[in-house]
Amino acid sequence: MIKQYPYPADEYLLIGKVVKAHGLKGEIKTKLFNDLPDIDFNYSRLALVAEDGRMTALLEIITHRFQGRFVILKLDTIDTKAEADLLAEMGVLVSRDDLPELNEDQFYLEDLKGRVVFLAHSGTMLGSVSGFFNNGAQEIMIVHQEDNEYLVPLVDEIIIEISEQAITIDPPPGLLEINLK
Repeated sequence: MIKQYPYPADEYLLIGKVVKAHGLKGEIKTKLFNDLPDIDFNYSRLALVAEDGRMTALLEIITHRFQGRFVILKLDTIDTKAEADLLAEMGVLVSRDDLPELNEDQFYLEDLKGRVVFLAHSGTMLGSVSGFFNNGAQEIMIVHQEDNEYLVPLVDEIIIEISEQAITIDPPPGLLEINLK
């Protein structure tokens, strides 16, 4: 599951986390969350946030390269392995001003948190979105209602509609019951 980092969500979007230092020259290995629609990593700057909410200013990205699902970043003020080691487990933020325009049918997962989820056929409220994780095959939406947690794959066959306030789903038989206590 994606760690929770306190940050001003109206100004930034959480796109990943620092895994560890990479090499000796201050590079960091960053795991990207699949919050990003199918777009390239075309950012020139980012901010880092700790679990306690401490944030850096926006840092210029000097270089980046992909390594599987990871991005190796060289930031303008991090020059040694010791400095990079201090960044492990920090969240990676992009300024919303630097985000590309999205098409009508695209969205950032982080922006879906808190939306109410309804069942298509009955109109029953299932709960609200509390987070996401990737199981290796697809993104999974975590929906909470009181003591119940539902794990709903974000696939076209299940997600019927995503509006500004709600998400309508049509889960296959047994999907919701599998996680009931």
